[in-house]
Amino acid sequence: FKPRVLDDAYDIELLAKTENSPIRLALDEIKDLLFVSTYTTAVNGQYSGSIFSLPTTTTDKVIVTPTLAAHSPVLYRPFGLACYQGDLFVSRAGHAANTNNGNIEYLDQGAVTQLKDLDSDGSFEYFHDVLTGIPAARGPDTMHQNNGIVFDGEGNLFVAVGSNDDRTLDQH
Repeated sequence: FKPRVLDDAYDIELLAKTENSPIRLALDEIKDLLFVSTYTTAVNGQYSGSIFSLPTTTTDKVIVTPTLAAHSPVLYRPFGLACYQGDLFVSRAGHAANTNNGNIEYLDQGAVTQLKDLDSDGSFEYFHDVLTGIPAARGPDTMHQNNGIVFDGEGNLFVAVGSNDDRTLDQH
């Protein structure tokens, strides 16, 4: 598969290669870094997510090896990234369910987590949930959860959230 662009004003250029497929991208114009989220399911029995960084400019068309900026089971399913005032925000969705009288009840484990690089070494060592209790991954389509995030010019955070069914409303 070779991607193509339908507008001559744009080009596609390979910047980096990762072991896992990239999920979301976020540009930090303050640090001149591009952040990339990935996740793995049950590698060595552990579900986890990772955030990689790479410089926004390279020379001589060099393919960059991304730098690991954060890795944790907390970052599982990092389906939204946004940079704001030098911090990275990750919209992440867990996947957990309980049963009640023959019904499956999905827990609202979705969250948006703020990541900070306190010592400016390129790794995020501070995690803080700024929003919790939003719908997480739910069956039968486990892609209906909190996803993309964006900040507006006034610093308001917006989160895209799907429903637990296709074309229906949640019961609550």
